[in-house]
Amino acid sequence: MRRVIPLLAIATLLVAAGGCGNDSKSGDAGDARSKTLVYGVNLKSQGPWDPHVGAVGLDRVVNRAAYDTLVAYAGTDYAKVVPDLAKEWTVAPDAKTFTFTLDPAATFATGRTVTAEDVRWSFTRLKNLAGPPSYLAGPIESVTAPDPATVVVTLKSPDVSFLRQFVDGNFSVLDKETATANGATDAADAAKTDTATNWLSANSAGSGPYKIESWSAGSRLVMVKNPKAWRPTAFFEKIILQDVPTPDAQLAALKRGEIDLTQALGKSLLEPLESESRLQVAGSPGLTWFLLGMTRAPKTDPNLAKQQVQEAIHHALDYEGIGQLAAGVQQWYGMIPPFIPGGVAEQEAPKQDVDKAKQLLAAAGLSGGFDTELCTTTSTDHQPSALDLAQKVQADLKNVGIRVKIDGQENSAFLTKYRAAECKMVLTIDGPAFPDPSHIVPYLPDGARALRMGWSSENPGWDGAGYSAAAKEALTQTDETRRVQLWHDIAAGMNTDGPWVGLASVPYSFAADARIKGLDQATNQVTLLDIAALRRD
Repeated sequence: MRRVIPLLAIATLLVAAGGCGNDSKSGDAGDARSKTLVYGVNLKSQGPWDPHVGAVGLDRVVNRAAYDTLVAYAGTDYAKVVPDLAKEWTVAPDAKTFTFTLDPAATFATGRTVTAEDVRWSFTRLKNLAGPPSYLAGPIESVTAPDPATVVVTLKSPDVSFLRQFVDGNFSVLDKETATANGATDAADAAKTDTATNWLSANSAGSGPYKIESWSAGSRLVMVKNPKAWRPTAFFEKIILQDVPTPDAQLAALKRGEIDLTQALGKSLLEPLESESRLQVAGSPGLTWFLLGMTRAPKTDPNLAKQQVQEAIHHALDYEGIGQLAAGVQQWYGMIPPFIPGGVAEQEAPKQDVDKAKQLLAAAGLSGGFDTELCTTTSTDHQPSALDLAQKVQADLKNVGIRVKIDGQENSAFLTKYRAAECKMVLTIDGPAFPDPSHIVPYLPDGARALRMGWSSENPGWDGAGYSAAAKEALTQTDETRRVQLWHDIAAGMNTDGPWVGLASVPYSFAADARIKGLDQATNQVTLLDIAALRRD
């Protein structure tokens, strides 16, 4: 039987929020509704809401509402890290040691002061749970709490950009006492002995502006304002994440006033809303991006591994046409997008030059072109799809004599081949863990992605050694201006003849009631949506 979307349940909750006795005043009910934010989302496969386990999307919204991290971004400004639980911090000259001083005013929902031991325990639990987000703590060598207000995090190797990793909600700090009382542990065998995840999905143990009140798997999550919040600035008294499975259903519910926000919608649904005064379109640049990779291993493809050939491919691509493949595509101009510090700006963007591409192929002894293969996924989770872009690349390269056979496979089979370094070319969908220019490290020699394309310190090619040296300096550079410039120069340089091409992304855009204010500073690709920053006029 087809499941009925439970929008009636929303109405029931809202009536309950406003009171429904005979002596209730309509003004009271209206005020209660105005103080309740209903977020229409697809809750299928969402949860658990344990911040050290969840890694599927909406957990970022819940983490930011119920928990705090040591530091945060200043709204949508990815260049600026600001205090959260930590009031100040230092980075040692070795670029490995971060020392945080906690804000003495910070308290959990229980009223207990947030201590350095809570931070140490939380980060250790994240690592030892060995769950989907545990890899984020992999670079950490140790976390110590020399006194109740001081946390020292030491990395295994230098990386000043790791400060920005602490913004991620998976580094949320839990109330150790509350969590351990409900089955949590940071022990080395936490992956087997920790039993708190179910409890943390229906409750919370944080210091954020909201607390989880209830969770009905796949149906509804309810959060209420934390009465003991140490920063009591939240406008809404109650937050409801209500299952509304499809974009069309979400938009219809928004128009009826049953929800206040939708999840991401396609441009075809959003464009007509621009003329509706009761609604608004909001969002942020997307960090899910499309990449083209080329092997550097002669044994994989001796033609493709040549410098002139890779430079020719950069010139052959119709970048403007790629940006027009589907509504809402956001053009990237290199391996670092323009909205991240160090990003390659539009005026620096590579340009198509078919004649130049043909000249380079001739210089490589390939005036008649050559045959090669491109691996990609047939998944249609994104629009345009990876296959759409692969076919566009295929057409562009045909114009200069490169004959590309597309090997499109379902996602798991594609990833198996890609990870085994068996692709000559690849059109893949990826995304950085956090919006910092250092996200290109995995694509540089010896990085996990680069090794799949045969680019290593043993096979650096004509440019790998230089990029590796620049990246090493950038990871240890504490002068922010110099650090950002180093990453920018790497990305700009790779636009000439590097083995990677950053193509495009699709922005995260959604619809909301026009009376919801604060969305301009509440949406970014780390927290997704900071509910505490919203209000209703």
